[in-house]
Amino acid sequence: MRIFLIAVLMSFVGGALLLLGPIGGIIAFGIVTALLIELLIILKDVEFRVSRLGPKRDKVKEFVEEILLKKDDVDLN
Repeated sequence: MRIFLIAVLMSFVGGALLLLGPIGGIIAFGIVTALLIELLIILKDVEFRVSRLGPKRDKVKEFVEEILLKKDDVDLN
């Protein structure tokens, strides 16, 4: 419901900007560009926060497992 109300409100704003002619187009372009940049900043922040919640990589354990897998692949016979 909230998205629907925002869409209706933005339709009215877009119509008002359309009445302004080329100046309204420039203003609308600036608004859309600013919103997209803000969205990217928010997504980067969310990704940063979520990545800290996950388990940390154990590089030593990964290295040992990689060596053991390589050792198992080599046949000395």
